[in-house]
Amino acid sequence: MNESRLRELGVQDRFAEKAIRDAERDGRTTSAEALKAAREEVQKEQRSRGWGRHN
Repeated sequence: MNESRLRELGVQDRFAEKAIRDAERDGRTTSAEALKAAREEVQKEQRSRGWGRHN
């Protein structure tokens, strides 16, 4: 398992979460939906790499 990639994915996930909140707050629904889709891809990769198995 590549620990540095897991850390990078964690950072991307947190960034996406904040960006989604900001977009929704500002009424940018198209941006929010695109960010949610991108975040889902990050979360899929996290799961495939075993994210949370040891937590």
